[in-house]
Amino acid sequence: RKAAVPVVLIQHEETGSPLAHETAGWQLAEGLQTSPTDHRVRKTTPDSFYKTHLQKLLPGQEFDRLVICGLQTDYCINTTVRQALTLGYDVVLASDAHSTVDNGNQTAEDIIAEHNKDLKRLTGSVARIDVILAKDIQL
Repeated sequence: RKAAVPVVLIQHEETGSPLAHETAGWQLAEGLQTSPTDHRVRKTTPDSFYKTHLQKLLPGQEFDRLVICGLQTDYCINTTVRQALTLGYDVVLASDAHSTVDNGNQTAEDIIAEHNKDLKRLTGSVARIDVILAKDIQL
């Protein structure tokens, strides 16, 4: 916000689940600093662009890149990063600012490390993905 960069908060929701709109599980994490000027996007699939107004908030000619962080590495983060690349956005994934849970085969830490490694290698014909520590991201 100090750098005058728009902040978009994306919330996943599922009817009839702990992530139903307005339920306790749907709320943003306690302690997360938000502002009334932040944009909000509600989504129902791992892809933050699918059937949402996110792309209207991010006209390509006005943004050099998108900085992405959040939950859940192996679903929403992975899908949204890949879709952003497909749509032609340069992406910076904050390597230490996305998380997930153990899946029964891998620990959360292994899932995060694997996705950081895999996403770092992706590049499109018109866009790229950089995976770097949050403290090293320059706006």
